[in-house]
Amino acid sequence: MNFEANDFEWPSLDQSIQSQSLYIAKSPLSSEELEDLLQYYLMLKNNGLLRQAKIGKGIQEHKASSIRNDYIFWIDDWGLTNGLRAYSLFLSDVMNFFIQNFRLPLKRFESHFACYSPGSFYKKHYDQHEKTMHRQISIVLYLTNYEEGHGGELMLYPQGREPVMVTPQKGKVVIYPSRGMLHEVLPSHHERVSMTAWMRDDIIVF
Repeated sequence: MNFEANDFEWPSLDQSIQSQSLYIAKSPLSSEELEDLLQYYLMLKNNGLLRQAKIGKGIQEHKASSIRNDYIFWIDDWGLTNGLRAYSLFLSDVMNFFIQNFRLPLKRFESHFACYSPGSFYKKHYDQHEKTMHRQISIVLYLTNYEEGHGGELMLYPQGREPVMVTPQKGKVVIYPSRGMLHEVLPSHHERVSMTAWMRDDIIVF
């Protein structure tokens, strides 16, 4: 099944999460804000700041190229560009929505850029770690345009429903529960850039 992305609407988010356990829409960010995010990613890439993604958590974290081979950059400062500020405000709004409407005890969100170059993929997995189950809501925002044959589609496997294929079109946003939503990124044949965020129910302890 392939969903068409309509404009982002809060009532639609509510209905879609309750009925289908996922929501796919056009993000409310402007084209200028999306381009700002992409340009910031390109600056990171050109300065060699991307790192190969790992799997696992804590001391068990390690590279596993047979499972995933994308490159990422974690965001520490959301105030550096207009695009980052706009997206952080959107993520805050989404977090508050789930707090108020689904009574989730969310405390914060984290996010990174992800680059899938030709040949990159991420095999089937869950976003919520087995031993640290603090990720509650996952959000993907796409920053590059998609044409047929580019690959890198997101495959979602909702429990009890047929799989959903999401084409990584610029400006599209995908929201789904971190727990219980099996998913994968199919092999990419063209550079695919996105931002992945997770709403968490824990706090950072220094």
